[in-house]
Amino acid sequence: MGDVMKLNLVSIGACAALALSGFVGAAQADEGGFYVSVGGGLVWNDDVEAAGSTLDFDSGYSINAAIGYQTADDPDGGRIRGEIDVFYTDADNDTFTTGGVSTNVGGGLEQTGIMASGYLDFLPGSVVRPYVGAGFGIVDTKLSVSVPGFSASADGTELAYRLAAGASYQITDRVAFDLGYRYLVVNTDSEIDSQSVVASLRYGF
Repeated sequence: MGDVMKLNLVSIGACAALALSGFVGAAQADEGGFYVSVGGGLVWNDDVEAAGSTLDFDSGYSINAAIGYQTADDPDGGRIRGEIDVFYTDADNDTFTTGGVSTNVGGGLEQTGIMASGYLDFLPGSVVRPYVGAGFGIVDTKLSVSVPGFSASADGTELAYRLAAGASYQITDRVAFDLGYRYLVVNTDSEIDSQSVVASLRYGF
């Protein structure tokens, strides 16, 4: 009985050691290099106000792709990533309010942008990596509004900046799952702000 228990304990210990070594191996395999990522998520645009009127939007969707470079892990400071990403968002209009009267309207808000961003990944050597980041770039905005018998549209390309925070999970040595929050400000006359939650996969070379 004692020998069986000892054998079971040895077996359990061996399995745990193997599992832990795989876990740590995935976390430690971080020597820096280039990466690509693709993803998508949900976007919420803030109301647009002009001349005493307000246009609000339904929630929409976003898609994005990026290429970047990450430094090797610094045990004392984490890891720095720099990337260029392109994205597209689309959200339908909800209501247009003027003089206290709200009307359902058609049309929507589309944005296509390219951003340069920097990120700081915390918890060096960990499989789960919280991060913060910021970026700037240009965004092309197209806004259309339609009601029965009338439609109008406008578009323009403006400077924009973005703040980000989130966490990544290292699935394998090269593949990570990322879930992040982004706050985007586009420098238009009406200052179109948006918030998004984006899930993406990142592949390192």
